[in-house]
Amino acid sequence: MASFDRSASQLLREMSSASSSAYSSPARDASPKKRRSLLTELGDDLENFQSRFATFMMSYWAAKPADVSPVYCARYGWVCVEKDLLQCVSCKQYLSSHLPPPSEVRIYRDCADHLKAAVIDAHDNTCIWKSNPTPLDTIAPEVLRKEEVIRNIISRFESMKSLELQSIQFIPSGDYQLTESDIQAVASACDPPLDVTSPALPLAILGWKKGAVDNTLHCDGCLRTIGLWQFLNDASLESEFSCIAESRKRRRVSLDTRRLNPAEQHQSWCVWVTPPESPSVLYLNKTQDENEPAILPRWKIALTTVCPPPLTRTKSHISDYVLARQLLDETIALIEQNELPDDAEKSDQ
Repeated sequence: MASFDRSASQLLREMSSASSSAYSSPARDASPKKRRSLLTELGDDLENFQSRFATFMMSYWAAKPADVSPVYCARYGWVCVEKDLLQCVSCKQYLSSHLPPPSEVRIYRDCADHLKAAVIDAHDNTCIWKSNPTPLDTIAPEVLRKEEVIRNIISRFESMKSLELQSIQFIPSGDYQLTESDIQAVASACDPPLDVTSPALPLAILGWKKGAVDNTLHCDGCLRTIGLWQFLNDASLESEFSCIAESRKRRRVSLDTRRLNPAEQHQSWCVWVTPPESPSVLYLNKTQDENEPAILPRWKIALTTVCPPPLTRTKSHISDYVLARQLLDETIALIEQNELPDDAEKSDQ
């Protein structure tokens, strides 16, 4: 036990000692009155946040818990400059983000807690990011109108046309709470209707599109790219590796095939599958389903935007803003179709 405690302490000391200053902070002598304007100049907006967030590539950032996500680090002004090493864009302090293997549960959790605190504490004492992270409302994904959500789904769907998705093994969509009726409703809402039998449709609904590399999928929400070759079905594998079998005198090639779960392949902190940390009313549940959480991940928000449930005011967690927005969208749709409900026509008379 003594050696176990020493290992944990040693790792924590190494993480602390790796935080060093390379340059002077541009905000070192800033007065409190000037800090907010200086913070804006240095990138307290969505575009600059996204630039910092994009530095957390999979090859640089792995085996980290959800509470120390790239979103959390980027909000506090950090960029990932190399594997397990962060640097503040303002005070230029460095922070080691190396963690022990998750299998070493106690040491891993202790070091993860230390890293979460260090994301704030490792800044220079006068650094503006220390107490002024990018606001959550600034980085919250924009809530789009139905037409925009449909357009984005179609765009992701169309990007996957060149992929041989019929060769991929998928788990049933119901396993991740996307029902056949949901898929049919989304397909029908598009103009022209999308192919409801295409495996690309559930992927598009859950935020996936074709990656930059052939035979890959990519998510802009968590920057994750997955290779489809991991999920080839048995028939595809037999064809793919027939040449290997021949060259090795038909020696059997043993391969562990897997089924693709579009929800689980996202990073655990991805906004497509995990509700935001401190969401605005725009993320409140509109389904009126007691089994659903009050806050929804992005794919369910998109789904309820395209296929809104019957409007009701019986649930206290439903925001008046959400209800008003839904009513407004319905009214706009009626106006665009030059149709008014019978009640409205009677009131005009």
